[in-house]
Amino acid sequence: YKKQFFAAPLGLAYLAAYLREKGFSVGLIDAIAEGSDHIEPLANGIFKCGLSHENLKARIHQFHPDVIGISCMFTPRFNNVAEIARMVKDIDSRIKVVVGGIHVSACPEESLKERAIDFVVLGEGEIPFYNLLKKLDSRQTDFSDICGIAFCSNGKAIINPKQDFIDDLDMLPLPARDLLPMEKYFKINSGRDSLTRERHQTSMITSRGCPYNCTFCSAITFWGRNWRKRSAENVLIEIESLLRVYKIKEISFEDD
Repeated sequence: YKKQFFAAPLGLAYLAAYLREKGFSVGLIDAIAEGSDHIEPLANGIFKCGLSHENLKARIHQFHPDVIGISCMFTPRFNNVAEIARMVKDIDSRIKVVVGGIHVSACPEESLKERAIDFVVLGEGEIPFYNLLKKLDSRQTDFSDICGIAFCSNGKAIINPKQDFIDDLDMLPLPARDLLPMEKYFKINSGRDSLTRERHQTSMITSRGCPYNCTFCSAITFWGRNWRKRSAENVLIEIESLLRVYKIKEISFEDD
């Protein structure tokens, strides 16, 4: 018996909810959870878990996107992110590839050396990504005034100043869990405390940032040291929604 546990990618779900509220058509793919049964052996005893490239290609063809965003939270995953970016360009070179997450926020210039990546979003992504999509949607080509992004121009990496953080987190819509395979999480996550029972568990974030400065932690690079909280009323609205829609029995708070 092999225990597995997958957490919903709340960062992507927040982005999706924000963009959808602004009128964009959005889809989400949690490639690891959706392809949890597919394990592919690579070199040096390494295995890749998640949707195959063939399955990813089929999903991309099905959705027909103008822009694809990829999350790169950890440095060891950047090679895989770059591989997916190149695959997207092979499907349609006109699709813009945008990468966000902790690794690329810390190393934007290095990340942009991968030519299949068009833009990097630095840190908190809702407003910079939305501003970028507005420009792309109107066929504009000057991105110099968008805070919180990085891109290449004439072969040179341009790192724009970071976007100011969102002070009022209550302005954000609840994460778009309806675009994620929630029932699959419940099935995959069964067995953490029982061999048979499905585990109706999910995660939540009630604040962003951390006031401390631990040398081993990347939270400051991404969120800054300004701790910002949601109101208790706003948190309760999400908890009530989780109970009503998904019959959640357990919540894991993932605040830094």
